[in-house]
Amino acid sequence: MDSIGAAEPLAGSELTIPAEERFPLEQDEFYLSDLVGCLMVDDSSGREIGKVTGWQEAGGPVVLEVDGGRLLVPFAKSILKRIDPVARVIRSELPEGLEDLNG
Repeated sequence: MDSIGAAEPLAGSELTIPAEERFPLEQDEFYLSDLVGCLMVDDSSGREIGKVTGWQEAGGPVVLEVDGGRLLVPFAKSILKRIDPVARVIRSELPEGLEDLNG
């Protein structure tokens, strides 16, 4: 698009690109779409918390939706200890009471 006027008809549209054409990320950076389907596991006990099914962005910190929104987990290094999208696992340390608050 060469101008705002040329882009205006696309306002409100969703833009997608093939995964292989995405901008390469630095270490410890992730595309949120790559986390969908990852199993969230408690880092200390190994207990399965649930699968990431999406995310929400509402002007504050991004939150991951686990099991269709049954649990909302802030996307924060202090909570998400190790993210491995290739292995499809997120090791987490949920704050006390978060599961009770959301679930």
